[in-house]
Amino acid sequence: MSLSVSIQEAGYSHESTVLKDIHFSVQPGELVGLIGPNGA
Repeated sequence: MSLSVSIQEAGYSHESTVLKDIHFSVQPGELVGLIGPNGA
């Protein structure tokens, strides 16, 4: 069993796209983090 993630587009507003065309799968026991330029 796994978790599949698909993000077409995400952001703070229609003019500010932060993520685009992101696709990944996470297996049981795996940890995933999304870290920005400032480390947060």
